[in-house]
Amino acid sequence: MINWKWLYQQLPKPLLVALLIFSALGGFEGVLNGYVLGQVPNLTAATIAQRLQYVALAAALYLSTYTCLYLSLCLQQSAINIWNVALKGHLLRLSGALNEPASKGINRLTNDANQIETRYFRLILDCGQNLMMTVISIWFVLVVNWLMGLIFVAFSALTMVPMVIAEQPLAKLGQRASEANAETVAQATDWLSGLAELGQYGAAHTFFKRVNRALHQSEKRLQQQTVAQYTAQFATWLLVVLALFGPMLIGFLLMAHGGFGITIFNPIDPATVCRSCHFRRSQRDQRLESAGQHQAAPPAAAFSNQPLLCCYA
Repeated sequence: MINWKWLYQQLPKPLLVALLIFSALGGFEGVLNGYVLGQVPNLTAATIAQRLQYVALAAALYLSTYTCLYLSLCLQQSAINIWNVALKGHLLRLSGALNEPASKGINRLTNDANQIETRYFRLILDCGQNLMMTVISIWFVLVVNWLMGLIFVAFSALTMVPMVIAEQPLAKLGQRASEANAETVAQATDWLSGLAELGQYGAAHTFFKRVNRALHQSEKRLQQQTVAQYTAQFATWLLVVLALFGPMLIGFLLMAHGGFGITIFNPIDPATVCRSCHFRRSQRDQRLESAGQHQAAPPAAAFSNQPLLCCYA
């Protein structure tokens, strides 16, 4: 029986540990761009040496992160290979024990095994990688500023609402499209099978009208399903915009009132559902500002202790 325990038992422990480590390290891809690009404003008054240090450190971060991600993908493929060997051997033994025809056993080996690999093995690994990246991204934004991090996570969760609401209607539309397609295939099969007889009586054109109606109906059902998918996607895009500018507006309001020590908040990239920027000024500057004696802060070094952080969630 193939379950979580079976999957775990098939993998060597060193491979499993390496997979977890490199998946976690590769998961920093989700916050890398935000962190590196968030340092750019600190370089406006930096020296050439500091800017070169920034470029070298950024390149090292990108290289190490994508190397870990590459190794993670290679390890995932190794795990899939191990699972496939065990699965196909199990299916062949099962087919032999059931005295199935050779054609059915071969079908298990090719079709069934490929379906399990695509819909089960790869899906599990992909979900694990995405979960790792999500956890790291959420942790990162919460470390930057826990309040704005929670606000961003809450707004980002809204983007899942359209697909959750549309799940059942889309399933019904998909079922209707499938039934309409089956009817089209049946009508077309009947027409082609009896075409010779229908031609003898001059009724081929008349009976083709039934096929044509079925074709129009099946294409209409498919169009309805596709439009519903586009509608759900459009609603998701709208909520992505809300998830981007909603936290920004809240951040500006908190900044104006000095709430929770937030001084400036500016998401920079609308391509990601949840990105935030938070500039933390030094305690010295804050004290001077509150006393009406604010002075310009000294030039910030590359990757300073008080950076402008942009985070992805």
